[in-house]
Amino acid sequence: IEAEALKESKDWFIEVHQQNGIVTYFDNGNFIVGLRSKLIDRVFQKDDRLIVYSKDEQGVWGETEFTIGSFSRHHFKLNLLFKPIKEHALMGLKWGAIGGAVLKLLDTVVGLYAAEPTLALLFLAAIGVCIIPRIGTVGVVILSFIIMQTSSMNFFLVGLVSGVTGALLGCLPGMFIGGAIGVIRKQSFKHTIQSFDEKGYNFFTVVLTPLLVGTGLIVLYLMVLNPMFLKMLE
Repeated sequence: IEAEALKESKDWFIEVHQQNGIVTYFDNGNFIVGLRSKLIDRVFQKDDRLIVYSKDEQGVWGETEFTIGSFSRHHFKLNLLFKPIKEHALMGLKWGAIGGAVLKLLDTVVGLYAAEPTLALLFLAAIGVCIIPRIGTVGVVILSFIIMQTSSMNFFLVGLVSGVTGALLGCLPGMFIGGAIGVIRKQSFKHTIQSFDEKGYNFFTVVLTPLLVGTGLIVLYLMVLNPMFLKMLE
């Protein structure tokens, strides 16, 4: 009866079958909060059966079966309960790369401004064009070609190198921070009945190693690569 009622008001919902035979429903608005709460309270286990009911464009209902553990892999907040170190480390890697790329592009703008303010403004405009949906990359190539007619600088190449360099420099520090958070949070999840499945993700691989390698890369960049780049600008 509850399933039929949900089909009248929702486009999809979740049905969880516990090993003791109890069936629980969650709709698309509360399933993450509900599943997390039940997992932390030891009501659900990762091997419990989970069925997703969804309606296609023609209004026909279909179903896809998972376990709670396999379903959680597609949702960051749920998978944290099973793989906290891995999820935090990968999230830190992603945002570290993004943050590093942004900071390096801004650093390049400052370097260009010190050499030639006009070039810095044009480079900043090229970055702005790049983030325009659909036409971004093409726009940067065209703008770079136009600028090359009046100067010897390839903005597309400079922007690409700056972005990649920043991402490489930022990803490991980001992974270190994320991994450290994951190690700390894992301790708070130990009161649940879940078994952690994190082969290869531990303090050494996602905290200590990224810290040492990331520090080495940053030192190499500051002491060797960045002076070379500044010399090129001169």
